[in-house]
Amino acid sequence: MSDALRDPPAMDIIFDTARIRSSPETEASGYAGRVGLVHGFTVPSETGVGPVIGEVGDGAAINVHFDDLDEGAWFAPSLVEVRS
Repeated sequence: MSDALRDPPAMDIIFDTARIRSSPETEASGYAGRVGLVHGFTVPSETGVGPVIGEVGDGAAINVHFDDLDEGAWFAPSLVEVRS
């Protein structure tokens, strides 16, 4: 198991509201500033999910679902601002 999942802070944020931070990647994808719900997390290098917006390396990614778009996307944690 990856170190990113041994003590995952993401477990505490499942179904919390999240805002996507502005960055070149989130601006280009159209997600910058959008608000959604955290629907999951994983380590893409181990599970093969993707694409992931932002750089995660061997770390975890967070899935945020946007009701208004009826879709979700995977993001580097640094691009997700969780609002409990």
